[in-house]
Amino acid sequence: MKRAIGVLVIGACGAAPPAPAEPRPGLDVRIVPHDELVTRTATRAPIELPFGQSQNGTALVTALMQRARDAGATYVGDLAFHMVFKWRGSFVECETKLTFGAPPVVAPPSQSPPPTQSDDVYSTEVRSFEPHEIAFVAHERDLKCTHVAVEHEEQQRRYANRFDAEVARKSDEIPVDTTMVSEQVEQCAPERVNRPVERYDYQVKLDYVPPDWTYLGATYAGTPVSESPPLCFALDASTLGARPSHRVTATLGFRGAIEQLDPLKAPSAPPTRR
Repeated sequence: MKRAIGVLVIGACGAAPPAPAEPRPGLDVRIVPHDELVTRTATRAPIELPFGQSQNGTALVTALMQRARDAGATYVGDLAFHMVFKWRGSFVECETKLTFGAPPVVAPPSQSPPPTQSDDVYSTEVRSFEPHEIAFVAHERDLKCTHVAVEHEEQQRRYANRFDAEVARKSDEIPVDTTMVSEQVEQCAPERVNRPVERYDYQVKLDYVPPDWTYLGATYAGTPVSESPPLCFALDASTLGARPSHRVTATLGFRGAIEQLDPLKAPSAPPTRR
């Protein structure tokens, strides 16, 4: 169940400038709470990004944001991760959701305990799966990013309108000049790191690296964000298809006024003949 996700990061890891007041369609995308998504957008559409094992959460969120940008969305909300795996012969899905604000204070994770008789994976006892957070030193690949300046040509109109102030008359057309524009982008590449981490046991089994929410919040939300504790539940295998996969889901928001095509004057009934 492997599926590679290619990522080209624009505005990535590390300190990032604050998000603009109003995102520009096709250029800027901002992560917002659900209520703000509904208030600021005229139309909304779901998006889903399937992925396989051994994936990096930061790369997945960045790839989803790029797809949102390409689609012309200006806001993204309802961001969630869905991890599907088999436990004691049955399929389980664990869902985590993006939350705004600092993460809640939780009890320190325990070291992974040795399996007991009651934890035997071959046991016939029916019991709900409960995720446990563990602490360990991870030897893994992570995204490391650096800021670089990229220049590109841009066509700009010389005047804002067709009225030429120099000769006090309207010109037939506005001249267009080609200018060089410098834009700050970030180039990211995977890098081997060794670091102490705290993760849920099923994430460790799936070789999954959770997103760097410190970076993602600064880059796409302009405020601290975190991830909710997982909510896990059993799945009906018949609904999963031949190749069940993990996925990132969200809602895209598109700005723009919805035109109301009401007539300027209500039509009157045709006169009746007497």
